[in-house]
Amino acid sequence: MKAFFAILFLAFVSFSNITAASYINGCPIEDPNSVVAFCTGENNLGINFPARTSSQEVKAYPFGVGCLGSTPSPTWFIMQIEDEGDLILTMNHSEEQDIDFACWGPFQGKSKTEVLDKLCADPDKYFVSPDDNGNPYINVCEKKYYRYIDSIARKCFEEKTGLTVQNAYFYETEYFECEEYATSLVPAEIENDLNRSYIYSPYDEEVSDCFVTMEAGEITMVDCSYSGDYIETCTIRNAKHGDWYVLLITNYSMMPGNIFFNKTGGTATTNCKIIVDASSTGPYCEGDDIQFIINNMPENATFQWRGPNGFTSNEAEPSIPKATLQNAGSYFVKMHSGDETSDEVEVVVTVGKKYTTDTTIIIDPQHPFLFGEKEITQAGVYQHTFLSSEGCDSTVTLTATSTEIPRASSTGPYCEGDVIQFIVENKSANATFQWRGPNGFASTEAEPTISKATSKEKGSYFVTMQKDGKTSKEVEVIVSINRKDETDTTVVLQQGETFLFGGEELSEPGTYTHTFQNEEGCDSIVTLTLTDTKVTISNSGPYCEGETILLTIEEIAENTEIKWIGPDDFQSNEEAPQIENANRSKAGVYSLYIKRGDKEIPVANTHVEVKESIEEQIVEELVMGDTLRFGDLVIDKAGKYSQTFQTEEGCDSIVTLIVKTKLDEKTTIHPEEFFTPNGDGENDTWQIQNIELYPDATVYIYDRHGKLIRKFQPYEIGNEWDGTDLNERKMPSGDYWFVIDINSIDKMYVGHVTLLR
Repeated sequence: MKAFFAILFLAFVSFSNITAASYINGCPIEDPNSVVAFCTGENNLGINFPARTSSQEVKAYPFGVGCLGSTPSPTWFIMQIEDEGDLILTMNHSEEQDIDFACWGPFQGKSKTEVLDKLCADPDKYFVSPDDNGNPYINVCEKKYYRYIDSIARKCFEEKTGLTVQNAYFYETEYFECEEYATSLVPAEIENDLNRSYIYSPYDEEVSDCFVTMEAGEITMVDCSYSGDYIETCTIRNAKHGDWYVLLITNYSMMPGNIFFNKTGGTATTNCKIIVDASSTGPYCEGDDIQFIINNMPENATFQWRGPNGFTSNEAEPSIPKATLQNAGSYFVKMHSGDETSDEVEVVVTVGKKYTTDTTIIIDPQHPFLFGEKEITQAGVYQHTFLSSEGCDSTVTLTATSTEIPRASSTGPYCEGDVIQFIVENKSANATFQWRGPNGFASTEAEPTISKATSKEKGSYFVTMQKDGKTSKEVEVIVSINRKDETDTTVVLQQGETFLFGGEELSEPGTYTHTFQNEEGCDSIVTLTLTDTKVTISNSGPYCEGETILLTIEEIAENTEIKWIGPDDFQSNEEAPQIENANRSKAGVYSLYIKRGDKEIPVANTHVEVKESIEEQIVEELVMGDTLRFGDLVIDKAGKYSQTFQTEEGCDSIVTLIVKTKLDEKTTIHPEEFFTPNGDGENDTWQIQNIELYPDATVYIYDRHGKLIRKFQPYEIGNEWDGTDLNERKMPSGDYWFVIDINSIDKMYVGHVTLLR
């Protein structure tokens, strides 16, 4: 039934947008305070590790994780390594019920809380899992296949029984009948994708759409099991002192009970000082209530707490109301259970400070001051609560004052040589001024001038106003100075062409001058030289298909703007453009145009000829043992062969010959439909007639769930399928799927064989 529930689980998943970066949907550990610390040493304190009995699964893994097809009744555990080495850890359910597990690590941190905070801050980095065979990828095509079967089987079950699919565990026969029915309806495209994903390596280009791959070095899952046993074994190699490991244990049966942990091998040991799983709900800010937590206290246990500021308590989970900075620090707790007393366990409490700050500013009504989410433009007292770097309240009281500020500007922008004039709109007889600026400028005039603007006067000027003994803050005035342009240019005229320059149409060669206004409003003096010439163009053809077409120009003036236009929407502004991969669509007339303002004037044409290169494909059948000649080749086996010949026009003629093996009754593969591996000497192995003719054949055997059972290469006497799996375990009676892949004849046989015991 475990495979059945794994299929059910896939029904809720969409795989169209899976990426390695978004494999985890949030932190798998929803409540870090619920993670239970354990060790493998003696536990005389009466601490139990209960197995959860909730049907809820881990939300972060919508289609299972690693080898776990589902994650029912999950409980998270954590342990720390004391002595380094290998560790063989055995887990079992007290009621001998099926459990499964996945283990991640190693992780570093001073405490359980620090480790879990780091893991949940970046789960995509710290919870990286392979597929159920230990490979660093997800088979999306496989998941689509089982998701389709489940969607049909689910509907079939509900119609047949009138019950929801959650009851299928109690109606196995009805569900499996629906599953068989759903399997028969799988579209060929989905089934072919599944088979394709099993045949090729996940790293082959042929199945790149089927697999989401992760880097092997990024995988943090160290072990995983999805067996039907109540005892599971986790193997951790080369564990170091201080390393932390996180375990997810699922109670598949949902039967109440406890999880027992035992070390059954290796030299590594675990830290039993953390078994009293004490923590707090912090961090805290001043005024918060501090609450301590014991995550796994046994019945009738008593506790003894001590901490900063003279703190003591005999409560199991004491609290401290209205925390102060003096309450921060290390707290220690001992647990007494029966005749045993635990080591002291440290719980570090942080208390962040709440700040209160007063500050004063001078405001300018024309330039609001942003305080929190409010713009301050008037004098007054304002208050806002911010969040400090420690995550606590920081209350700021702002006192805003104002003074009269000059409203200064200039009459710019300016051109080189203009007079710069500064203006103050709110000057009065009682006010004095102080100006400063670029190029050593200084003045005490209210509205000073600069007689002749140059590039040295460009930049920021500052002025303060003094009135009634008060000095305003500086006001900035930005002065921009634009240069006057002088430009020389040459234009080549074609026969009969005119050129518009400064409102005048020119047709004769010569030198002309005109003053324009540039974009910045300053004088732009342009000197134009007109010349005339005749242009010729050519190409290096004729060409064969696939060659590069080269267009060239003779006798054209420098700096002339040109444009080529030709077949197949060709356009270019290059003087000698090249056109790659010539074909018949690129043959024809190419024209050259000269640009004049918004006009494009045609000046010359050249004709490009492209001769056809032939590509031909021929299919021939070849009887095994025969040969055929193709050009200078003598061919004796199936495959694809190419030869290049010359056409009458001197271009390549590429002929591809596809040779297929012609099969007859003596050479065709004939797999037997059933066999009976019962040791009676008859039909004990599965026979495939004529397989000996194809030593390169690879034979794959799968169960009905698509799991690979055996692989053979070659398949011959002494190496035939005897009904066992890769671990030599006898497989039960039933139908099994096979794939026979023969490269030498480029043929694949797919079907099923019945095993009868």
